[in-house]
Amino acid sequence: KLFRRFEAMASGELESLDPVAWDQRSWGARSYAVLWIGIVAAPPTFIQGGALLNLGLSWWEALLAQLLASVVTVVVLIANALAGARYGIPFPVYARAAFGVQGAKIIAVIRGIIAMGWLSINLYVGAS
Repeated sequence: KLFRRFEAMASGELESLDPVAWDQRSWGARSYAVLWIGIVAAPPTFIQGGALLNLGLSWWEALLAQLLASVVTVVVLIANALAGARYGIPFPVYARAAFGVQGAKIIAVIRGIIAMGWLSINLYVGAS
């Protein structure tokens, strides 16, 4: 029932917004793990680890803090991606269920601004 609802929302739009059938999906657990590792293994993460050592934490306490932060990040990412992975739809399609068509466009722009900000931080830290 829910899948049909998503199909109805995506019909008549770009093909990229259509649900992807199970047999056409190519991502598995390894692909998701590589993506998440790439997200949490960013230059600010390494600087944060050094800052934790500078604050007086031992190496294992700093490592534990980083691992805990990474787990929290992955849990939030999983919660955000669950509907898309389960139903084979991109974020803009399932954002429509909560925000409507026009609201989903605003949310997509906000996500783009956040992505540009995070990329800027990574580039600045990586270049310093």
